[in-house]
Amino acid sequence: HLSFVYSNFPNQSSSPVLSGFIALDTTTFKITDTITNHTFTFDSILDPNDLHEYKEDGRGNKMFYSVAKTRIDARCLSGNPADSLVGAAIEYIVVLDSVNHVKFIWNPLKHLSPCEMRYEWRNQSTSYMDALNWNHANSVTWSNDGNILYSFRHVGIGKINAKTGAVMFKLGGKDSINSIHLPDSIAYSLQHDFYQRPDGKYSLFSNGDDSIQKYMEGLLYEIDEKNKTVKLYDRYRPQPYCKSKALGGLIRITICI
Repeated sequence: HLSFVYSNFPNQSSSPVLSGFIALDTTTFKITDTITNHTFTFDSILDPNDLHEYKEDGRGNKMFYSVAKTRIDARCLSGNPADSLVGAAIEYIVVLDSVNHVKFIWNPLKHLSPCEMRYEWRNQSTSYMDALNWNHANSVTWSNDGNILYSFRHVGIGKINAKTGAVMFKLGGKDSINSIHLPDSIAYSLQHDFYQRPDGKYSLFSNGDDSIQKYMEGLLYEIDEKNKTVKLYDRYRPQPYCKSKALGGLIRITICI
């Protein structure tokens, strides 16, 4: 299937925003499914269907992000004693089954510390009015074993158990105790598009930033989940060096003649 997202932004006097996902058959290009403004019961919803990401597997399960507004203790981020209760936009992972019943909802704040955000990147991505853009989720997909891979631009990347929600690994990031250590020489910055290739290697696009890595690059990792180690398998940096403000992905194609 192909899928695309849509959004109809209203004027001040009209009804709420209509947004969602449409799945198309790649042969006939007929619509096979439509998901719009799904209703959830957690926190205060800012955007029920985050237009950034949508995935569907071979069994008809659909996965995407929903943006909720909550409050977090941000003192460990800002260093300001007054920030004990700050409004924040948090992106949940939502999975629906083939008939669009809620199958799985994952709240990152139940598994990650609010302190794991890279606070210096808070203005690097889309803002939600007065809410701190805490994780800014920008990719989600199923791994080869059926679990879930996430990329949170302001936090990091990792894998979660699709049944229990437990974090199976985190790669890099601020959590030096529970994460797989990522040396500076192969680190990512404001990353995007984290997925596992059929050969088991993990692909990531690093956008680059103004202070740590002043270039974009594609990275291929070999991750040993059991022993919590990582090796760089390959990388690609466009010449001349440049940064990517947003989006981006890495696809490596081998051509045999």
